[in-house]
Amino acid sequence: LGHARLADFDLKEGYVNLNAGSFGVCPKRVREAYNRHSLAIEANPDLFLRFNYADSLAHVRRQIADLIRSDAGELAFVTNATVGVNTILRSLASTKVADKMGMAYFSTIYGACGNTVEYLVDHTKHIYSQEIPLAYPISHADILQKAEALLQSDKDINVFVFDLISSLPGVKMPWVELIQLCRKHDVYSVVDAAHGIGHVPLDLQAANPDFLVSNCHKWLYGYRSTAILHVPSRNQHLIHALPTGHGYLTDKKKKAGLGKLIGIATSEGANAFIAEFEYPGTVDMAGFLALEESIAYRASLGGEACIREYCQKLVQDGAEKVAQMLGTSVLQTEEGCSMAQVVLPIDWEADQQKMTPNERSIWLIKTAMDDYNCCFSPFVHNRMWYARLSAQIFNELKDFEYVGTVLTKLLKEM
Repeated sequence: LGHARLADFDLKEGYVNLNAGSFGVCPKRVREAYNRHSLAIEANPDLFLRFNYADSLAHVRRQIADLIRSDAGELAFVTNATVGVNTILRSLASTKVADKMGMAYFSTIYGACGNTVEYLVDHTKHIYSQEIPLAYPISHADILQKAEALLQSDKDINVFVFDLISSLPGVKMPWVELIQLCRKHDVYSVVDAAHGIGHVPLDLQAANPDFLVSNCHKWLYGYRSTAILHVPSRNQHLIHALPTGHGYLTDKKKKAGLGKLIGIATSEGANAFIAEFEYPGTVDMAGFLALEESIAYRASLGGEACIREYCQKLVQDGAEKVAQMLGTSVLQTEEGCSMAQVVLPIDWEADQQKMTPNERSIWLIKTAMDDYNCCFSPFVHNRMWYARLSAQIFNELKDFEYVGTVLTKLLKEM
């Protein structure tokens, strides 16, 4: 692993990518598999979409299920984690699992997911929200204490949305313990594992979340964009595909015994949940089918543990090196992953007199890409500036040293 693996990807020569956590990276062989599936579709769209694709999709779904210790009948494909979270929350809102529905989340929630909760608050009379503030550094015990305090004090909370690994900062949450806490208080756990599959070990049978979504294009080397939605059998009656498609069984159809899609492929043995998601209308199926190649490529590198250990060790060493170059420190977290946060020596209050944090972040990213051919994720948290750095199998310590040099120059330019 290291720079030799750059040959496996389509990254432009010389581009130093320490931001794979944002949009992922797709290996050449996965892109080529995607192209093969696309050609198969174009060769005979009717044959493929009416009859052939569903069983192939079911095969890939079984492979993903094996990888994350789930049941294939509890996994559906969606385009990205945001779509998955929307599907879950909007379904729960329309199903009206309670007359008064409280939805809880941490202040570090991914922006689009937080907006989804607040959209439902704005447009649905029986829903309200509760935000739990988090300020890092913070221990897992303190995170759990904050969550427990809310669930004990507000008995109308019945949905809790939380990350497996948050985005900004990119840190691992005590997600399994949060699932257990939700179960204790009879609250639905909605796990945003956008950074989960291909990044950290997942055993969904053991963790047993009520709902979970994860992007395959971020860390699993899937074609962009592909994601999974995990819904255990006990909760499948609550969830319906977004948008509503051909697989939805109306009450009238159920009473009439009309459960078969006419002229549209459904995989052999598909349950009602799978059938509803299996044909969402005319969409590009090639990316989902190419996930088989993503899994094969990862196996050729030595498997999940090999990839994970390389990336986590590299990001730890690399972040420490960058912090040393800047004369700052690395945000300390209880459990590591393949992302790390380096403190940037920027006076938060003074810099706001020049430009807003959003404007400064855009300036840092754009200048780094335009002038220095590299990328990282700058952000403000708890009144401090950080650079989130991601490690991938094609990175080496030299990449972090280069970005450290770039950051030094950018800070002087400010």
